[in-house]
Amino acid sequence: MEKCDRSLAQTIFNNTRTVNIGGLDIEIKDVPDSDRPGMFDKREYLFRKAFFELQKLAPPAAPDIAQIRSQTKTFCYDLCDGEVAQSSFVLDSHGRNVAVSVYSSASDKTSKPALIYIHGGSFFAGCAASYSCPCMFIAQEADCVVFNIDYSLAPENPYPAAIEDCRALVSHIYDNSEMYGVDKCSISLSGDSAGGNIALACALNCPENIKLKYLGLFYPCVDLYSRDGLYDWKESDFEMDDEHREVIVSRLSLGRSDGKGANSFMDLLTYCYTGTNDPDFIRRPDISMVYADVSRLPKCTIFTAEFDGLRPQAEYFSRLLNKAGIENRLVRFRGVSHAFLDYFGVLPQAEAAVLELIAEIKSL
Repeated sequence: MEKCDRSLAQTIFNNTRTVNIGGLDIEIKDVPDSDRPGMFDKREYLFRKAFFELQKLAPPAAPDIAQIRSQTKTFCYDLCDGEVAQSSFVLDSHGRNVAVSVYSSASDKTSKPALIYIHGGSFFAGCAASYSCPCMFIAQEADCVVFNIDYSLAPENPYPAAIEDCRALVSHIYDNSEMYGVDKCSISLSGDSAGGNIALACALNCPENIKLKYLGLFYPCVDLYSRDGLYDWKESDFEMDDEHREVIVSRLSLGRSDGKGANSFMDLLTYCYTGTNDPDFIRRPDISMVYADVSRLPKCTIFTAEFDGLRPQAEYFSRLLNKAGIENRLVRFRGVSHAFLDYFGVLPQAEAAVLELIAEIKSL
């Protein structure tokens, strides 16, 4: 995949319009070189269309964990233009060996902000190494130390293993802040998709002596149950041009709660992660955060994608934060779908979203 013109990311970052929908302010980030509504960014459409056509050729099959793991890949570019120090260590978390990669900017600052990054992958796929490029870029541009954790994957290590790993890392950084050159009072969490869910769960159950500074959540899954009608899920709320409709609809299945479409993948990931399909268990506040008391969460930014079935639940969660008096921003990137961060350097929206995260870290 080709590297995109980086000036496009800067254009997205510099230009924001705010819309109010039912009392909820949403910061809209438009496609930088197109004004046609209801269409993919042309860069994303190229590969989403190709993937969609391949899927149509294959016979329908039940989701398979091994196959999904083998197909879970990112296509990222290293956008750093300076030195970023890299190291790693193994964290002992409840008897599990958890690898952590560390990226630090080259400045002489002795007490830097710390960011823990938690990768996506439906709780049972993906790896920290796939997100090394955006993590290095964040470290360089935000002048911070980024800890990229390879948390324990389900179903071999089901809930709450991933949360325990991330909590253990928070405590480890706090207790060893001088060793890493970080400010123990400026520890933030970020994650994408399932990683956003785990970041929230960790923040909701953070050790009492540690006050997290910030949460940066990329298209997080905050309602694994999604059957209680807490928010409207209507396909008509997703603006779609007929030319791109078929491919867009194929990207809305994750989190779809209108009773239409195939939800077998959502059921699989929920069962793999929790070990059950019991509704009461899946409604636990550290599994589905729409049921949580969010009043003690730190400042938060939620980055959503226009064509993502998880978008309605993320917007509902922003409403919950507003109701609880928690400072938060809700940012919607147009023309892209779920997991657009997987194309850092390919899609300008991915770099623009990371630039937003960097700006937030620098402002802390």
